[in-house]
Amino acid sequence: MSISTLSQSAAQEIANAVDLNETQIREIIETSMIKLLTEFNTECKSAINLCCSADQDTAHKLEEEIQKRRQNLIANLSSLR
Repeated sequence: MSISTLSQSAAQEIANAVDLNETQIREIIETSMIKLLTEFNTECKSAINLCCSADQDTAHKLEEEIQKRRQNLIANLSSLR
């Protein structure tokens, strides 16, 4: 299931339960997901630096790859709007 489908389904369920329109709810869900993923990314970077402190080149390469994937994910989530 894609994130778009999931957020649309969740927004419909929430819209039925509260007095907000589906678009507002989708924006809330998507913003929350981006915040969560950003926080997760930060935690991953910290773990990489801790685990790979002896090999900074490997840590740096892993951090760059995570950053690229995070940027792609945020671009995909932002395009849902």
